[in-house]
Amino acid sequence: MLFGDPTGVLASLSNNRPLGLDVPEAADVLLRFNGGVSAQVHLDYWSRPTEHRVEVVCSSGMIRWDYITGSFEIWDEATEIWRNEDFPSVESRNDLFVAEARHFLEVIARRAEPVCTLQDGISAVRLCAMIEESAIRNEFAMTKGR
Repeated sequence: MLFGDPTGVLASLSNNRPLGLDVPEAADVLLRFNGGVSAQVHLDYWSRPTEHRVEVVCSSGMIRWDYITGSFEIWDEATEIWRNEDFPSVESRNDLFVAEARHFLEVIARRAEPVCTLQDGISAVRLCAMIEESAIRNEFAMTKGR
């Protein structure tokens, strides 16, 4: 994770099923990290058009990244301007799956190292479990001692 493993999670899951799925169709999550850093995450299955965006905000600037369009912008407080960086866009959603499958085959053939380790996978599963625990209990779930 960008800021390390979270130390606490507060989550709300939407089960109102406008799409008729048997799983939550949206999640709103607050993650807390060491050093006073926090992150807000919103995920849903119904937003159109599809978006995959990340914003990192701090006291001296901001980074905005739109994975679909490839837009990557950096705001620098010192210069007070947005700087645009080139970043590959996703022409179609299928490109995500093709790239993942291609990388998987490269790893199996021992021509590449996995970009996601077993520990990354374990951490992701633990975080998902904590999100669900927080939503069920309607309280902050702490990651210490897990």
